[in-house]
Amino acid sequence: MRRARSRSLMDLDEVDVLIDEGEATDEVRDLLHQIALEAQRLRAGSPGDPHLEPDEPPAVPPEPSGGFATARRWARRPAGRAVGVVVVLLVALGVGQHVVEGRAAAQRAATLAATPAVLQAAAGPPVESWRVPGRVAVPLDDALLVVDGARLVRVDPETGAEVWAASDDVGAVAAGGRCFAVDDVVRGAAGDRGAADRFVACVDGEVMPVAARDGAVARVVVVDVGTGRATLTLAPEGALLSAEPVGRDLLTLAVLPDGRLRADLWDVTSGTARWERVSARPAVGPSDPPVVEHRAGSVTVGTVSIDLATGEQVPLDEALRAPLRTETHTLPGATLTWSWYPGSPAGRGRMWTELTPTHVLPGPPLVPALHDGSEPRTVVIRTVRGDRLRALDVRTGRALWSVPWDRAWMLRATAQVEGVLLLDDGTGMTALDIRTGERRWAVRLEAGPVTGPALTDGEVVLLPARDASGTLGVVARRVDDGAEVWRAAAPDGAAGLAVVGKRLVAWTGDAVVGLETTAREAP
Repeated sequence: MRRARSRSLMDLDEVDVLIDEGEATDEVRDLLHQIALEAQRLRAGSPGDPHLEPDEPPAVPPEPSGGFATARRWARRPAGRAVGVVVVLLVALGVGQHVVEGRAAAQRAATLAATPAVLQAAAGPPVESWRVPGRVAVPLDDALLVVDGARLVRVDPETGAEVWAASDDVGAVAAGGRCFAVDDVVRGAAGDRGAADRFVACVDGEVMPVAARDGAVARVVVVDVGTGRATLTLAPEGALLSAEPVGRDLLTLAVLPDGRLRADLWDVTSGTARWERVSARPAVGPSDPPVVEHRAGSVTVGTVSIDLATGEQVPLDEALRAPLRTETHTLPGATLTWSWYPGSPAGRGRMWTELTPTHVLPGPPLVPALHDGSEPRTVVIRTVRGDRLRALDVRTGRALWSVPWDRAWMLRATAQVEGVLLLDDGTGMTALDIRTGERRWAVRLEAGPVTGPALTDGEVVLLPARDASGTLGVVARRVDDGAEVWRAAAPDGAAGLAVVGKRLVAWTGDAVVGLETTAREAP
């Protein structure tokens, strides 16, 4: 944006250039600076200042053909030069805007290219390229972990080759139970860390407190995804109630035989406890089923509440007045938090940027699992009643648009690409223009193997569909307008599809399959 501080188009002693930090680039700054210098040079060479009364009128240059026409042309030259500079500035503005948009588009493309959960270009149906026995241990976007018998292995999603195999003890725990990522922090659009510093925890068997009181002991192991090395091995005393991430630490909760609660918070990198706590009094009675309740900053089991930061006990009534556990979401343009009030459809939320104050978030945000950085100043929320969607400016908190939406409380945002937000309500997919609130397209979804974040390469999205014979398959639709690009049958018996390390991977009951997608031809 530019503003002339002089009182006339002809007064060009000074050109003030105001640049929006969020939009300009170094190239645009340099361009506008050069134009400003040129404007000053032209002004310095023009005869006279229209705002000053000269002591003597300017002399009229010799006119070969006589008359006043030449004199009038000479008198108009300063104005002509001024208008010319203005035209140059306007042209530069258009060029600068084009440069800004080009750089922004390149940045969005780079963001998608750096995101492991974004599929490589897929112009045609995928073809099986490798197959290994086993099942997926835990869905990760940057590493493929497979349980094969009593082994836990990491597989290269491009070739199917084995990267590492964990120890037999780790494999036995993974084979007999469930695994999950120790990562409670919502990651940014391009991921804030890679597989080299991620950890997975596995718990063998079912967490069954009653059975555990009779002598059953659950085992917990934590594995470094980068190396396959176990960093923590536990056999908690008593009945294991829960093992789950708190930030990037692991919280374990167990009820001792006398009913007291044991809580431990573990640093999974070093394998050491940040704090350990055994309650002074029983948390549950002999016949009471223990229930774990998470609140903002604390966890409660029965009559005992523990502060998650310190491990100290806190008054039960104080803990139960707090909202449910706070969710933190990081978007390219802002940070959002939201907490639900217990026993209520309402909650509280906040949003802020590095340069703006905190604003109230009036409803739970629809945060896409994948985000290319487009429209970073806009966030879409659901109303607390669940009947409308609204867009807010993250810098000011101002509402940008509001549209009615049936069953908005069912929506899950799966991706945002070029300002198009993909929303899944369990029965259909809708593409929403985040700038206007307009529905670009909508299709019905079949229950099928596509789960989790959208399977997209940034141009098409893969959705489950059935052909005329009722066979379940996958259809690729353009994100922009929903037009069908291709269809393909899903692998026989496919129970899931995911993008891992930019590769499409499917799994059945007894095998994991790598699918090669076809790269687009250059236009």
